[in-house]
Amino acid sequence: MFSPEVSPILTRDFVIVKIDTDRYKEGQEILNRVRGSEGGGIPWFAFLEPDAKAPEAEMELGAQIVGTSDIMDGQNIGAPYSAKEIAAFEKLLQRVSRTLDEEALAILHKTLVAQGEKPKVAPVK
Repeated sequence: MFSPEVSPILTRDFVIVKIDTDRYKEGQEILNRVRGSEGGGIPWFAFLEPDAKAPEAEMELGAQIVGTSDIMDGQNIGAPYSAKEIAAFEKLLQRVSRTLDEEALAILHKTLVAQGEKPKVAPVK
């Protein structure tokens, strides 16, 4: 997602904040507060929008959660690689983005598909 082609597209609408749950002193606590639970795997992402009318549980964040990576039957797609995950991620982006156009979506799609097609490293025997 942080490729030279994709970063400018995402940063038009989003401020990307990476919270490393291993290295940041309160990283896991922040993840649990935003996610609302302690499970689900990583990577995990959320789209937040500043909103004074956010539900009470989200007010301590100062934002309303408008989308997360828990988008395939409530399951975390993490880094989207399969065709179903990519389609779900693109649909989410279309919903939460203000400026995502067809050209930007095509670039994102091409990048995600290319990442998903990379050959997997064979396990060491």
